[in-house]
Amino acid sequence: MTSAIKFLILSKCIDDAFDLAKKNGKLQLYGEVLVNSFTEDEVRPKDFVNVAQYFENERNALLAGKYWFHAKEYQKVRPFCSTFF
Repeated sequence: MTSAIKFLILSKCIDDAFDLAKKNGKLQLYGEVLVNSFTEDEVRPKDFVNVAQYFENERNALLAGKYWFHAKEYQKVRPFCSTFF
């Protein structure tokens, strides 16, 4: 499953990779591969929104904040930071 998610991301089939990761409980892997696979110029911030929303709904403040940051939704990161300080 891990290889399939990585392959889909590297093939820029981002939506398919997200669906597969969500279906199989691998959203953290999906997010990590997305973060580490592209340069700053290649990353589409909107690709991180679904991941951030997922972890926000799961009440995982650390990962929600991380992916809101990568989505460049900085105003949404702040509430999650206060969880840790």
